Amino acid sequence: METRGSMERLLLALVGLCVSFQRAGAAFPRSSSRCTFIPRNMALCYDIGYSEMRIPNLLEHETMAEVIQQSSSWLPLLARECHPDARVFLCSLFAPICLDRIIYPCRSLCESVRDSCAPIMACYGYPWPQILHCDNFPMDHSLCISAITDEMSTSRRSKSAFFSLLLLLLLLLSPTMSLLPLLPLVLLLLLPLLLLLLTLLGLPLHHTHTEPVMLTKAKCSSHVQMGGGFKPIDLL
Repeated sequence: METRGSMERLLLALVGLCVSFQRAGAAFPRSSSRCTFIPRNMALCYDIGYSEMRIPNLLEHETMAEVIQQSSSWLPLLARECHPDARVFLCSLFAPICLDRIIYPCRSLCESVRDSCAPIMACYGYPWPQILHCDNFPMDHSLCISAITDEMSTSRRSKSAFFSLLLLLLLLLSPTMSLLPLLPLVLLLLLPLLLLLLTLLGLPLHHTHTEPVMLTKAKCSSHVQMGGGFKPIDLL
């Protein structure tokens, strides 16, 4: 009975999202949109980093009740932590920030989230929704919302490069350097040089799970058996 109920709710959700997307004209909202505060009971996007959103949103949900109902169905996917920027991507559509112009998610952000989260959805027999097709969104050279994780990684690399150079300079200028034997001296100087080289090459000094998720049947079974109220209807 629970499976049948889930299937019925899934069909309703799919129909609702498809109709919304058709009304939106490929995710382009009407000019009559207005700004409104993101309510506390919109768990997906409340406290996302800004307080006002546009409605109708980029999926053409015209009422806040519709926005809350549709957005809440994605919460179980976020609980799976399939991608660190999944919430940013979804909120850019369900609760677009209220600025003078519409800001869409970048295509690369969509692709990164899709590549990591779609396999989780596939475990339940459902593909990445066509309405979230990444070709609908602008390339990165346009004004769009990019991946926060990538920006943070770039910032960390810049800081790492700075501190590596600073450490190297301090070691070179230290009066005690000339008192050290040759081998320890070389090893001591190689450490900041190695850190600097890794930073400049862009190798991650802090691991962030953004690569596509590859799931075997066994891993899919593990995901399905984890429970926690996770159902296909909750995703689409």
